[in-house]
Amino acid sequence: IYGMTGSYISNVNQTHGINNRDIERGQLMNMNPMTIMQLQQKFNTFRTEHPRVAPFFGALKNSSLSVGTVFDMKVTTPDGREMQCNIKITQNDIDLFNTLMEMGAQNHQ
Repeated sequence: IYGMTGSYISNVNQTHGINNRDIERGQLMNMNPMTIMQLQQKFNTFRTEHPRVAPFFGALKNSSLSVGTVFDMKVTTPDGREMQCNIKITQNDIDLFNTLMEMGAQNHQ
């Protein structure tokens, strides 16, 4: 049933120097302040260009996301190719999601 696994997400994070445990421990604050500012600008642009994404994740947070939930992702390229994967949510995923939502709320105040 499951295409790619959580290890795919981990590989993406490692490529960009992000470690889930670092996020949870708040160690991203040790990043270069200029990098944090650039990330914030890019995130603000993303929110402006894709206004339905933040409410979608807000609804997920408010829906009591639970272990065992399947999160399905699908990408369709302009030429029609489709790539899809899904993951079965673990408690670690929920903890990471909640941490990221809290960070986003703090930065958006």
